[in-house]
Amino acid sequence: MRCPPGVELIEVLGAGSVFEVARVRFGDATCILKRVRRSLRGNERALSAMKRESGALELGNGRVMPALIASAEDEAGPYLLEEELLETSIKDLIERGEADRRPDVFEPLFLAVFTALAHFHAIAPLLATAAPCGLVHGDLGPDHVVYDLTCQRARFLDFGLARWRAIDPAWLAPDERGTLPFVAPELARAEVCPDQPCDVFALAATYAFAALGRAPCRGTTSSARLIEAAERGIDSEAIDSCARLPHRIRAALIEALRFDRGERRTTANAVLAAAGLGG
Repeated sequence: MRCPPGVELIEVLGAGSVFEVARVRFGDATCILKRVRRSLRGNERALSAMKRESGALELGNGRVMPALIASAEDEAGPYLLEEELLETSIKDLIERGEADRRPDVFEPLFLAVFTALAHFHAIAPLLATAAPCGLVHGDLGPDHVVYDLTCQRARFLDFGLARWRAIDPAWLAPDERGTLPFVAPELARAEVCPDQPCDVFALAATYAFAALGRAPCRGTTSSARLIEAAERGIDSEAIDSCARLPHRIRAALIEALRFDRGERRTTANAVLAAAGLGG
């Protein structure tokens, strides 16, 4: 992976569906370098994902997401340098067996992730009188939610599908829905565009993944999960019987994951309030 001028490669971390990612040194700091994958450098959708990641990070200013260090272009194409987050992902919570070793983690984790989402959705430009910019993550899931070991803080990663009120419409695509099975039923049916209530549903489904130790659905293939998300929604029976969750959190989670959007808690603060944790 080619580094921009003045940046030293430490370790190539791999490649996702859009970005190549590496840990690098820039000045005295260790940070993350992202580039569009070599095979996608002429792909407008991939280039738009880079612009959306940069725009979201710039709006977020590092509070509940990585800080943007640089966004530029060189001979190898556009790139981003962003803060390296050292927190643990929800995916790691399960894969490392931490959930089994720390049964007390679930209440503070619930508070941390939904508080972070409330802050994320309230992000406004750095002007005293500015209204929230309507920031939407668009792809919340176990890989994209991280927390510190004390569960005092949670943050979000990967904003290639982010959107906000003033975004350039040319950067958007009509078929965006995020990652199955963490997708609201109305989004799976393509009845709405990704929005903040869809983020709330996706975060609740991600938290359910942590609590259950598995995906909160019955389907195992992408097509089966899409049909399940669209026609039945999340496996609420498994959540309702999840003994490791305090009753009030279990009840709040089920309210956040109801199949019918009109019956659902659709803001992060409302989910926290339903669990008796403020909001």
